[in-house]
Amino acid sequence: MNDITRGWIAGLLEGEGCFSMCRASPMIALTMTDRDVVVRASEIFGGTKIYTSGRPKGHKTIYRTQLTGASRVHALLQEIKPLMSGRRTNQINKALRGATTLICRHKNAEQKAILVRTLNRKHGVSIIELASMCKTSYRNIWSIVQGKTRKLGILGHDHA
Repeated sequence: MNDITRGWIAGLLEGEGCFSMCRASPMIALTMTDRDVVVRASEIFGGTKIYTSGRPKGHKTIYRTQLTGASRVHALLQEIKPLMSGRRTNQINKALRGATTLICRHKNAEQKAILVRTLNRKHGVSIIELASMCKTSYRNIWSIVQGKTRKLGILGHDHA
């Protein structure tokens, strides 16, 4: 992504974007009445679908596009996060960290370990924060992140 495109999408999402969780994955959404702007954002997102919602007579049509999938969202955030304000960066971090609640609900210990490693390595969630969210020790999380444990059940609720 070139600097102009990076700046454009960062500015657009700073003012109009929504950063949240959708079905266990971080999501970036854009909703506006300017179809051409939403189409361009969709192209930057990688050709995501554009949704419309009907409005009462006399109101503009609303267009929406969204980017989901941890790896796709993460790739875009790596590009734009340095350009975002502190408030938006906090919202981005909160959305990414929302995935940590999934760790505790996930029944398969191996999948929990994969989520822990992904949140730490790709999304920068600290080992201490992961330990707190998973209600386990710092050492347990460190062992999982380093791939030094086969005791995947240390995160609890192991039904694998």
